[in-house]
Amino acid sequence: MVSQRTRGVGAAHDERQHQIVDAVLELIAEQGLDGISLRDVAAKADVSLGRVQHYFRTKDQMLQAAFQRVTELGAALVDQRLADAGDSSPRTVIRAIAAELLPIDDLHRHALQVGMAFTARAVVAEHFAARLQTGYGELRDLLAVMLTTARTGGATRPDLDPQHEAHVLLGLIDGLATQTLIGHHTPETALAVVDTYLDRIFTT
Repeated sequence: MVSQRTRGVGAAHDERQHQIVDAVLELIAEQGLDGISLRDVAAKADVSLGRVQHYFRTKDQMLQAAFQRVTELGAALVDQRLADAGDSSPRTVIRAIAAELLPIDDLHRHALQVGMAFTARAVVAEHFAARLQTGYGELRDLLAVMLTTARTGGATRPDLDPQHEAHVLLGLIDGLATQTLIGHHTPETALAVVDTYLDRIFTT
């Protein structure tokens, strides 16, 4: 049986690691990936360099943990948005996912800046590319499931192709996110475009 003390030590370990990883995410949003060092992270997290090296022996290990952290935070935000909406209909779920992938406020802008930095890294790092491909695939599959559910329930036209529309929707959201991040669109315009698209494929 795991003792209370052991559980406490484990929780403290996780908390300290999250503190360091969150510092990594802040630095990525501020200056991108390439210039970050373990020493920079230690200063940002207000811990010793030895503490950072205790958790991460290399910069690559640290970046992979940061990538995992931002993925988990994004999933938690989607769950919270759905809980706040109190509606699990396919259209509500899809719109919630879209909203969490757009820079609609400072929190989401920060997350997207981090995500864009990892995307740039993936162009030259195969292991990051593989993880991004997996993430995109899972998201596309979720959208396809929601669209299939909607079609079965009569909320879309009967000849809707869920897989094709999931590809289109993911590409639309991805493009809107980038354009909004650089100021070409406002967050309100981006969400309005998503709503217009959903109006075209949902009949109810």
